[in-house]
Amino acid sequence: MAEWKGSGKISFNTFNTSSEVRALDVNYPNPDEFHKIKCETRDINGRDLSVKFYMDDKLVTTQVGRDFVKKPMYL
Repeated sequence: MAEWKGSGKISFNTFNTSSEVRALDVNYPNPDEFHKIKCETRDINGRDLSVKFYMDDKLVTTQVGRDFVKKPMYL
C-alpha cells in the first residue's frame, strides 16, 4: 500500500509492469507517531482498477491499476 523510503517521504505506487509505474512521494508527517494508511480498490471496467490511497483518512492520490482484475495482488 505504501513504501517508506527512509528519506522522510512515503511513496504510494501502482505497478502496471516493472517499467510502467505510477508513484507519488509525499512528506511523512511526524515519523515517531502512528499513521493510518488505507488502500481502496474498485473495478472500473472489468479489467482495470481504481486505486485510492489514503493517509490519516485523507485522500492522497488516485491511480489506475491496468489489467488488475482477477489477478493476484502481493503486499
